[in-house]
Amino acid sequence: MRVVLAVAALGLLLTAAPAASHPSEYTRIAADDREDETTFIVVKNHEGRYSIWPEGRELALGWEEAGFSGSKSECLAWIRQHQ
Repeated sequence: MRVVLAVAALGLLLTAAPAASHPSEYTRIAADDREDETTFIVVKNHEGRYSIWPEGRELALGWEEAGFSGSKSECLAWIRQHQ
């Protein structure tokens, strides 16, 4: 199974593919990897796909809050735990 997480607002695209050494290891495809102080929320669409969105920004159509917020790394860790 291959899960694709996209963060349109940040131009971030990550894929999770099972690997022999660590099944939930993420491969960075394209992103600005700067860690800042932005708070993000985890969102989920009707297909069960997760993404992160800057807190306070209007959600894109088809996405709803999944009930977690934090830093980018905290949100991505939460998604890995809930897939």
